[in-house]
Amino acid sequence: MKKGSQFVKEIAAERIEGLIELAKSREITCGSQAFRKRYVEIARSISRHYKVKMPKRLKDSICKGCGDVLIPGETCTVRLSSSKGYIVYKCACGAERHIFR
Repeated sequence: MKKGSQFVKEIAAERIEGLIELAKSREITCGSQAFRKRYVEIARSISRHYKVKMPKRLKDSICKGCGDVLIPGETCTVRLSSSKGYIVYKCACGAERHIFR
């Protein structure tokens, strides 16, 4: 089976989504930042290997600085910028992510 076939890409997309959701789950958040980062790293490598775009809603929930999942109240703080119309997620590493809605 070829690497670029539609069936393989669908399976890769499902696995990417599953890994990110697993990283977001509350069960593994206590003291397991390394697990979350590893799940995100695996999801990104699957995305690159099979040339599948990561959905925007999943991509917006990952810190570009440290690669951790942005969980409001645990790994990041959330601020609303009403004058400019976007949401600011500030990660524990100091990186900020501006999401326009």
